[in-house]
Amino acid sequence: MFLSFGDICLDNLPDGDLQIETIDADSVEGLLGNAGKILGAFDFGPVPSDKASRVFGEILSAVTLRTGVTVDPTVFFSRSEGLEFPIPIQILKITPDRPMLCVSYCFTLEPGASIFSDAKVAPDTLQFRLLSCKANP
Repeated sequence: MFLSFGDICLDNLPDGDLQIETIDADSVEGLLGNAGKILGAFDFGPVPSDKASRVFGEILSAVTLRTGVTVDPTVFFSRSEGLEFPIPIQILKITPDRPMLCVSYCFTLEPGASIFSDAKVAPDTLQFRLLSCKANP
């Protein structure tokens, strides 16, 4: 299963019919628990930053808070030749045996706070959508 925090791109979409199902937080535990290998994607930006890392951590915490599932952050990274790098969203392709769980979220901001440094992921805004397709006959 693919797990995306906030983003999808056209390269993710299958050829043919795409099915999108909104699922509740209670169903996420069973879905991820039975998914087998999980590969995650999050847009850290062209150069990973402290802000992107903070938001990533907040999303992980929000998913745990809302669903009871602790997602291993290492599923969002690949290693090659001793280097670790974020998995780019563009390489994930939805197939009949590899759906994508897309987690969308919003931010909250205290009055007078800076949108650039103080916005926080609001756990109660998380939405879960399962994107899948059927095999072509």
